Amino acid sequence: MNPSRSTTLSASNRYQIAEPNRQLFTLFMKTLRLFLISTALLASQSLLAETIVGRVVGVSDGDTITVLDALKHQHKIRLSGIDAPEGGQAFGNRSKEALSECAFGKQATVDGDKSDRYGRRVGKVMIGAVDCNLRQVELGMAWHFAKYASERPAAESKAYAAAEVAARAAKRGLWADAKAMPPWEWRDGGQQAHAAAKESSGECDCAKEQVCMGKRGGNYCLTDSGKKKYLSKE
Repeated sequence: MNPSRSTTLSASNRYQIAEPNRQLFTLFMKTLRLFLISTALLASQSLLAETIVGRVVGVSDGDTITVLDALKHQHKIRLSGIDAPEGGQAFGNRSKEALSECAFGKQATVDGDKSDRYGRRVGKVMIGAVDCNLRQVELGMAWHFAKYASERPAAESKAYAAAEVAARAAKRGLWADAKAMPPWEWRDGGQQAHAAAKESSGECDCAKEQVCMGKRGGNYCLTDSGKKKYLSKE
């Protein structure tokens, strides 16, 4: 062996060999990253497209429930196509009771591929052959949410709209009140106007144990001096 030929690569030769490997590694990592991101997106879309099946373990109000699936995962569900009275509104509690009668403790199937800004799945809740969303409207316990009608099957939206017309005509549930306030108006300032009207008519009198609901949902009454006395929640 010729001692003048070294078996050790020079620094420049090592760099020339390593540089292509480094470029290949960088390209590989970028490709892997894109693959993982794409897989995650597809998985999330698939998850939203899945039908949720489970037992209804909670009813928050007239259009919101909690479903517990077979893997013990809880899903907050916002019933699609309807809008029920808020808790502080007339028929708010009655609407919640009606939904409980339809769904609570029962096996439910939820179909829907959207989530709202609160992270709740928006969908149609079926208990066997009963559409609980439609039932709420038929009983006069919720409005047809026409604002989002275009996001649902046309036949479904048409059925919900017809159910509201029939409930209005029969004065069922909340339609017994000719001035029933839609919940979206209540949330958009109508609540304060309603409370102000009750105050002016003397319906928030502490001495008479009358209670009104404040801007943030707190209950209060008016003292003899006209000041608001907020009541603690039991």
